[in-house]
Parts: sequence; structure tokens; C-alpha cells
Amino acid sequence: YRAEQEWRLVMMKNNLGEYKFPYAKKVYIGKDMPDDGVQRIREISAKLNIPVYAQAISKDQNGFEYKLLL
Repeated sequence: YRAEQEWRLVMMKNNLGEYKFPYAKKVYIGKDMPDDGVQRIREISAKLNIPVYAQAISKDQNGFEYKLLL
């Protein structure tokens, strides 16, 4: 993902919180993430002052868009 200048992190529940990314600027959440996961990401991001964007199906139903969660 070097060309996209992004990190993709997938981890098991027993490893949550073991990775630190002090240089994160934004967080993008996939459309299928469970509500409890979204809430946890939002809590962490708020403490770090990092905006969170949620994936949604686009209005034309032909792709995705990302909406800022407030």
C-alpha cells in the first residue's frame, strides 16, 4: 500500500491495543464493522484528535463513499 500512502491493520481480539501508530492522521472504518468496534475506534480517535470516516454505499449504489463521523 506504499503507493496509496496508507496502512491496513488487521488483528485478533487478543492483540487489540498492542500496536501503536503515533503518526496516524485519519481512520477509515469499513461498512461491515460491528457497532461496538466503531464505538471503540471513535473513543480512541477522539483521545488522539484523529478524524474517523465510515464507509457507506454511494448514492448511485455503484461504489463507496466515506462520511466523517462527528
